[in-house]
Amino acid sequence: FAMMPSMSAALARIDPRFTSRASSITNSLQRVSSSIGIAVLVTILAAQFTTAAQQTACTPSQSVLSTASVREHHAVTQVEFCGQLRASFSNLQVQGGGSTSAQARPPFVKAFGDKVLSTSFDRTFAFIAIITLIGVIPAFFLKKPDKKRSVAVAA
Repeated sequence: FAMMPSMSAALARIDPRFTSRASSITNSLQRVSSSIGIAVLVTILAAQFTTAAQQTACTPSQSVLSTASVREHHAVTQVEFCGQLRASFSNLQVQGGGSTSAQARPPFVKAFGDKVLSTSFDRTFAFIAIITLIGVIPAFFLKKPDKKRSVAVAA
């Protein structure tokens, strides 16, 4: 919301003979800042996986624990199961995604993963909304171009 008004205000203040140079500079600035913004947001999202995995409730049923016990060949407790589950979702940022497809996951693990990812994206979206509000406020204070000066320069 703030990028276009600020770029327009900047270009309106430029002498018309330098408009092509200023347009190239603002275009480059916009592309570089967009790349940096995306990198920052991906970093924030990746950091949220760990905290969301630790804060998401993990209450597997007895049938889920018995299935895990059969797979592990020993009795698996709720604490052990949830610890392994949280560790696997915390490592999503390192692995670049899950190691198994969503269809191969048991329903409880899929539901837990959906909650972790949803919480991570929600928190990242809230961060973006706050940054956007902070950026919109100064946009209201940009000076509008002087129409008399524009007409005089054009003449």
